[in-house]
Amino acid sequence: GIDIVEDITDYQNGDFKLDQAEIFIEFENGLPLDAEVTAYFCQADTAANGDVVLTRINNRKLDQKIKISAAKVNDLGDVVKSTPSKSKITLSDDMIEDIKKINAVDFTYKIKVPSGNVNGVFLKNTNGLAAKVYAHLKANISKTEEK
Repeated sequence: GIDIVEDITDYQNGDFKLDQAEIFIEFENGLPLDAEVTAYFCQADTAANGDVVLTRINNRKLDQKIKISAAKVNDLGDVVKSTPSKSKITLSDDMIEDIKKINAVDFTYKIKVPSGNVNGVFLKNTNGLAAKVYAHLKANISKTEEK
């Protein structure tokens, strides 16, 4: 459900230029494990057999590697507070055409146990790692009326 493609295409079809375009990735780590997440922006296509095929956009400026600290755990081993993290990509003019192709994000994770002694942790089905991707677009739009 990423609408970055539609938003940027709408802007590009007008008689104006984007003043600023940014993509944000927000994470919420509800696991008691440190994480390093890499986000690869992709184009999703449907193969002849109906499977969805992700093709990574070949633009290294888009790839993001984000480190996220482990969620906080109390003395009883319960997760009491998730850890947020946010990454921002400021888009340059040479990235706009690649951004129009994005309709999926492929995340890879490296998880490790944080330093410190933990006797045990109780995980629930609500504990996990969540991600949200969105864009902020800014353009100076004006319309001149003919008299």
